[in-house]
Amino acid sequence: MGNRPLSLALRLVLYFALITLFSMLVIAWFTEQSLKRHFEEEDLSEMSIIAQNVEQILRSNRARKDGSWRERRLEDILVGHHHATLFVRDSQGRTVFSSHKGIDLGAMMDSREADWMRLEMNGHRYRVLARNVAGYEQETYQFLVAVSFDYHEHFLEHFSRTLWFIVIVGIAVVALMAWLVVWRGLMPLHRIVDRIRHISVNQLQTRIEQKNVPRELIDLVTSFNGMTERLDDAFQRMSNFSADIAHELRTPITNLMTQTQVAMTRARSIDEYREVLYSNLEEFERLTLMINDMLFLARSDNGLQDFDLPPVDIATEVKSLFEFYDALAEAYGVEMEVSGSAVIPGNAMMLRRALSNLISNALRHTPKGGKVTVLINTSEPRECAIKICNTGEPLTEPMLSRVFDRFYHLKSNLHDEDPGTGLGLAIVKSIVEAHRGRVDVESADGVTTFTLHFPVVSKCHDLYKAVRNGTSGSDDVISTGD
Repeated sequence: MGNRPLSLALRLVLYFALITLFSMLVIAWFTEQSLKRHFEEEDLSEMSIIAQNVEQILRSNRARKDGSWRERRLEDILVGHHHATLFVRDSQGRTVFSSHKGIDLGAMMDSREADWMRLEMNGHRYRVLARNVAGYEQETYQFLVAVSFDYHEHFLEHFSRTLWFIVIVGIAVVALMAWLVVWRGLMPLHRIVDRIRHISVNQLQTRIEQKNVPRELIDLVTSFNGMTERLDDAFQRMSNFSADIAHELRTPITNLMTQTQVAMTRARSIDEYREVLYSNLEEFERLTLMINDMLFLARSDNGLQDFDLPPVDIATEVKSLFEFYDALAEAYGVEMEVSGSAVIPGNAMMLRRALSNLISNALRHTPKGGKVTVLINTSEPRECAIKICNTGEPLTEPMLSRVFDRFYHLKSNLHDEDPGTGLGLAIVKSIVEAHRGRVDVESADGVTTFTLHFPVVSKCHDLYKAVRNGTSGSDDVISTGD
């Protein structure tokens, strides 16, 4: 068993925690650096003020003549500067003033490498400012101002510990709040999942309400509702198809069983047995036709029909079918007519089967003296429309909505013949869709029209023009009648 991926809630919480950690670390670092710069600037400002006052005193004439006055004035400068230390010596290296007797400020003066630096001495840390100043009558002095920043360092260490504690507590609080917010925010998703969990084969009609769904989940809910609607429709079709198959197969199988049982009730002559076998053979042929049709539809539904699409002359195919159905049309007393021509890319055998199903269906539902017309029209750009029209009683709206359903029979009392398997029009639709076309049906004013729409590619469109130029085109009408 592989490692399970992290939950969405945990991922969001970790993201929030990491973002908070990074933000607080940056803020803490800037805060600490700002404090350090503040203390450093404060110490530098304090030492600069002391240095300016020292220079003024050392440059005065009285400082040279009166050493005690100079010492008092230097001591006065340090009043209010509790952490400051001052050391002054003359050009001969003699100590003029030292405010801190416990620290060897002379050594500090000698060890300095620049006028501004940081030194550590006797366990204390100092910021040091050293300068040379010219006194009265070309006399020179060296002085050093040092400020201890131990207090600042202790404060910063305590502040850093407090800051880290705040960061840790802050991350924990943010993680907890993020967990609560994410859990609360994912509640609509949990409700959707709970609703989906209860969907079964018997509850495919269940839909998720969009009223209280957040905007971010509307597309998900819409897609899911659309999927369940398609599944429900497909399952209903499958259920109806299974029931229809059982119903349609039951009749020929029942006939076979009945005829066979009757034949076995007593001894019969060879001719009687032969008659029973012929009758059974008709039922077997009907079963074979039905099974082949169902296999064809199954392959079409799953996209397993593999065929080439060479140019097919529709007018030629229709004329061939008219010749085939000529005797049947004459027996029914129905006239047949075709007009127009077109060349489309397609499989000739499959297109012939689709046209044959429609023409035979039209003949079966056309009364005596009626007419079946095939109109081939290419007036639309890059599209060929083939209309199969027959006169007779119009179809009702419920019939039109189910006319392409499998095993749906359009009942007709006009001619005494086998009604078929009820798969013919469903096969027509599958063939047309396999050619990237569509089929429509309408019935009004005593005329029922099935229209097949096929795309016409440029190569076939040019071939169609050549056919029209070589024949009489749409003015060429073939008629057969009684």
